[in-house]
Amino acid sequence: MDKICDLNKCTGCMTCMNICPTDAISSETDNTGKVMPKINQEKCIDCNTCKNICPVNDRLKGTSEKIRSKCYAIWARDERLRKGCASGGVATVISDYIIKQNGSVFGSGFDKNLILSISEADDREKIEKFKGSKYAQSSVGKIYQVVLRRLQSGRRVVFIGTPCQIDGLKHYLRKEFDNLILVDIICHGVTPATYLTEHLKAFYKKIAFDSISFREGEGFYLSLKKEEDVVERIPAGSEVYYKAFLKGLTYRENCYNCLYANLERVSDITLGDFWGIDRKVLQRSYNGKISEMLINTEKGANFFDEIKHLFFYEERSIEEAVKGNEQLSRPMKTDWRERKRFLNNYQKYGYYKAIKKTQLYSEIQQSKRKEKINQLLLVRNLRKIKNVLFK
Repeated sequence: MDKICDLNKCTGCMTCMNICPTDAISSETDNTGKVMPKINQEKCIDCNTCKNICPVNDRLKGTSEKIRSKCYAIWARDERLRKGCASGGVATVISDYIIKQNGSVFGSGFDKNLILSISEADDREKIEKFKGSKYAQSSVGKIYQVVLRRLQSGRRVVFIGTPCQIDGLKHYLRKEFDNLILVDIICHGVTPATYLTEHLKAFYKKIAFDSISFREGEGFYLSLKKEEDVVERIPAGSEVYYKAFLKGLTYRENCYNCLYANLERVSDITLGDFWGIDRKVLQRSYNGKISEMLINTEKGANFFDEIKHLFFYEERSIEEAVKGNEQLSRPMKTDWRERKRFLNNYQKYGYYKAIKKTQLYSEIQQSKRKEKINQLLLVRNLRKIKNVLFK
């Protein structure tokens, strides 16, 4: 077997690697930096299990449920749990609730080496690393196998991930589990994790830090931290990795034709930022960050009834939710000429030179030069005023 699915459509969900009966599939980084499945031909027995189970080849299996009766504007009652969250703290509250029931939560977080992956949390401390936005693709590894073992043991499980990861897990499990709650995050697209690793090494090698975040307070910043203290904070508009992400320049190829960027959700519950919400008509005045929650299945509705006492919430329209989150109606768009230039240069020179050759980088540098000139002019004018006043 030479390939499992159309390589331009592969999401990197790694369902194939988890399901292979002979362990013939591993993950590798291709020449554009994204993670892809690799088949060991010596181990492969041509059983076609990977092809048959691949969500790209089997899109409609178990993914077309259209039950959605509710959309909520929602945020955690517990201010302590909201702290450090990119939005209203809903995923953290759900995780905390399941942990208290001796269940397991699977989510995305950075390890001590700043490698982003999906891992299991079975205590309150471990779910802290799931907080915040991660603007890169998390490694799945063989975590689906761990999820199955926990489900078979009878433990209650919540799995939080991108829609393609959720769909990958569903295809891997191939059956419904009453003790599993699936939560997908509204996804704009994912940047290969190698880009983030290379970016941090290239642009911030002189700064000592042990963690990062992409959202601080109400703003969009790349914050570099050392022992929880911010040592460097760069606004998104001045940070080329961040700006490239927001512009959709550096995603996986499949993200631009995402199968999940619509209202046919694959999870029980969908979460995201409630961008553009009209706060003036909120029944409860609140100036903090607000999440939007879509209830997609009967299981999701029942689970929300179980936990809703932990939140402030009110029903909103689906139309309002879609208006603020375009990825509920269409995939991300980008500047294709700029993207092609970046990918061509990446394959020739690597990430550092490729990102520096983008128009985005040139714009940022030009803006910084103007800002520096303005600061120098300001200092010069202040000195002139001082000289006049004290002459």
